[in-house]
Amino acid sequence: MQIKQLAIFVILLILSSITAYTPAAANHLVGGVVSYECLSPGEYRVTFKLYRDCNSTVALESEAASIYTQGTFDLVVDTLDLLIAPEDITFLPPDTDNICPESIPDVCLELGIYEVDVSLPNIPEGYIIVFQRCCRNNTILNIDEPGTVGSTFIAEIPGSLDPAECVNNSPSFVGDPPQIICANSAFVFDNSATDADGDDLVYELCAPLAGASTQIPNPVPCPPPPYDDVPWIPGFDTNNQIPSEPAMSIDPDTGELFLFPSETGQYVVGICVSEYRDGVLLGTVRRDFQFNVTECQSLAPAVSVGSLAGEVEYFTDDTVRGCSPLTVAFTNISTGAASYYWEFGNDAPPTNEENPLTPIIYADTGVYEAFMVAEDSDCNLADTLKLVIDVLEPEVVIAGMDIVFPADCTGLDFAFNNTSTIGSNADQFTYTWDFGDGNQIDQENTTHSYVLPGAYEVKLIINGPEPCFTTDTVSQFINAGGLDVTADFTIPTVVCAPHDLELVANSPANSYRWETGDGTSLSGVTTTHNYANEGSFDIQLIVTDPSACNEADTLVQSLQVYETPTAAFSTTTDSPEIFAMLTLNSEYSSAPDNFTFSWDFGDGTTADTPTTEIAYSEIGEKTICLTVDLEGTDCTDTQCQTVNVSSDVAIEIPTAFSPNEDGVNDVLMIRGKGFGTIDFVIFDRFGREVFATQDPTVGWDGRLDEEYQEMDVFVYVLKAVMYDGTVIDRSGNITMVK
Repeated sequence: MQIKQLAIFVILLILSSITAYTPAAANHLVGGVVSYECLSPGEYRVTFKLYRDCNSTVALESEAASIYTQGTFDLVVDTLDLLIAPEDITFLPPDTDNICPESIPDVCLELGIYEVDVSLPNIPEGYIIVFQRCCRNNTILNIDEPGTVGSTFIAEIPGSLDPAECVNNSPSFVGDPPQIICANSAFVFDNSATDADGDDLVYELCAPLAGASTQIPNPVPCPPPPYDDVPWIPGFDTNNQIPSEPAMSIDPDTGELFLFPSETGQYVVGICVSEYRDGVLLGTVRRDFQFNVTECQSLAPAVSVGSLAGEVEYFTDDTVRGCSPLTVAFTNISTGAASYYWEFGNDAPPTNEENPLTPIIYADTGVYEAFMVAEDSDCNLADTLKLVIDVLEPEVVIAGMDIVFPADCTGLDFAFNNTSTIGSNADQFTYTWDFGDGNQIDQENTTHSYVLPGAYEVKLIINGPEPCFTTDTVSQFINAGGLDVTADFTIPTVVCAPHDLELVANSPANSYRWETGDGTSLSGVTTTHNYANEGSFDIQLIVTDPSACNEADTLVQSLQVYETPTAAFSTTTDSPEIFAMLTLNSEYSSAPDNFTFSWDFGDGTTADTPTTEIAYSEIGEKTICLTVDLEGTDCTDTQCQTVNVSSDVAIEIPTAFSPNEDGVNDVLMIRGKGFGTIDFVIFDRFGREVFATQDPTVGWDGRLDEEYQEMDVFVYVLKAVMYDGTVIDRSGNITMVK
């Protein structure tokens, strides 16, 4: 095994004079990372990056790493020398863009870069490269006893059985971690990495690894795996490494880190990038670094973007993709700015509002560039945040399937083929078959054997790629194992026109055809047909299934459609007099079959015929309602009218009558209306009572004890109480003539 030392060293300094930091603590490593590249089969160049505080007492001139096999952890290289010249030092300023100059602390950071060539022949297990160093700064706030906790940096080389294969190149982080993070301000950092092999990279927050000890700060050889995570103190963990509201997060696809730190201090942070090839994990590169959060004034333009197609957040320059029409809600979450200016790249007007008042609609396909300018009047800072809105045409997707049935109808083996129609990018869609028996498979075309006979609903679910996530599903019933297909449906026997009749097949089949009895043919498990006219209709359901032994079945059911009942009616008058007969006529001269009539006269009395009469015995408003029902259905109609029952108060006593049996004025009658109660008495000239009644319909025919009285003048006395409450006391003379 050959090892070649390449002495390359760059020093990046962070001074210890940052507010709230203790200068005496500036004597430890603050981070590191390991990566490698394959020069040729079995030949690798390993790169170590080690960060330390400015003027640290930690020596970087001579370090050592070790190499183990994976799985068995056999020591392959006990001492991989890492040597550099102390004079190879470069001071690089921190990134102070968008930080107010008056609040920039004095900072610097030392970075030692080691490149070592090593021969590692391909083996099935692969290798683990490891470097350990102790210890960390005592001022770190998120781990327990940080001054006694060291660091472990590893890289994993996957195994191979091919000695001529250049197995892998690890991911390599593009930039160095940030030196200054302002508290109470949105902070975004690009943690992206590159991969020479084009492998898929996935980013996540991960725990830094502990290693070495105060007794053995730089062990040689380094101990074998496994390695422990750093000991988090309560309130901190892998997903909560720095106090931040909202919580610190990383985009798994881009490596973009977002946080809004709420407390100053030093915090150790782990960022991992894992590489996948054809879905197989090859290895993970872990960057361990001490983040320094301090009081400083910054301008951090940031926007949260939400789409009605799904909630997605972007905090820096990025692209929003979606299908037209795309509605995008922009929310300003910038910090440190005093004024804003927005443009959206379409016909929406610009605005100086902190937040756009309404979501922005991108109706047409195309690429739009929106931007927001944030300005800080105190420090004369300004920054522009751009967002690209990429509006795409939705895919045309129609799911379809073809089923190959077994030759024998009792068979249980089926073949399933995708016949879906997809506008484009069919190779980017996924196909999921659900066989209805609890089994599924993700495959475009497939076969399946059922264990038990039965009726099963087979589904094909297709899903398209981002950003539209176009999806469609098709299903079909099959009868496996010799079952017959059966037509079955349920309908009401009587309805009223017009009626939308829902037709639902209650049994599984391959196809469904409906004959509605009025010349219309329909298809589908569920359908609807409108019956606009009266009549009798025979409805047929014909089901077919080539997987069933009988292949087809038919069921016929009858439907009677009646006219819709109406409860309209007329009255002879809307102002009937008390005791007068009021006639009520519905629109039906006689009751049609299956129709029922229900009158409510508003006085507690009812009737059940199409035409009826009522004579009210009380005055006042009366509400008359007629309800007409079609028996056996919910077809009904109710209509109401109001009549005003009146009673005119009037009374008249004739002054003469002639009881001579000539048919003219033979009987003395009280004339009038509105009587309630009466007491009517007639006396002769001698004060003898000759007639008395309490019935206004009974009069005096001039006789007393069956004998006509002689012509004379008689006296009457009347006491009456009318229906409106009027009391009448009246007396007078009546002349009898013959």
